[in-house]
Amino acid sequence: MTKNTDRDLVWHQALKRAKNEESFQIDDIAQIEEIGLSKRTIRDTLRTLSDLGWLTKNSPRSHTWHPGRKIITDEIEHTEETTSDYSNAKSLDHIENATDFIEGQVYFGIVDRFSESGDGLIEIPSSHINVGEIDNSSKGEEICFKFVGGTYGLCLDKKYTPSGYSVPGVSSESD
Repeated sequence: MTKNTDRDLVWHQALKRAKNEESFQIDDIAQIEEIGLSKRTIRDTLRTLSDLGWLTKNSPRSHTWHPGRKIITDEIEHTEETTSDYSNAKSLDHIENATDFIEGQVYFGIVDRFSESGDGLIEIPSSHINVGEIDNSSKGEEICFKFVGGTYGLCLDKKYTPSGYSVPGVSSESD
């Protein structure tokens, strides 16, 4: 017989809520009687789930957790439009500013808004990442992007990128 730890119960509750497309906060998990962990430990466990792609937040400072790309893409049938599997993509939960990014690393984040010139912007606490001119339908959607330096990322989701898409200094063909 297996022995479930309190962290196992956090994983179970978080994944169950995410699979049901529910958003939740740490308090929702902490109030479960069987879980005797501190909010800090629960937060650490949820961050691990986020790093692995099971959960996400709208911004690093948000207190509300949502289903992540692994939950969402599990329910979406893959089409030819779908790009390569970016299972090694990192969340933005631990990013405070552009200097925290690793050049060439793939990340996932939510397109928050668009600049006046039509560039997609992903908010981070002290700034934003510019992913260039991508389709407006990406607003509010989670996308994968490769950090290319400065405050720029190359969108890897082909369904949002037009023919000839690029960001300063990098073209999508060099991918």
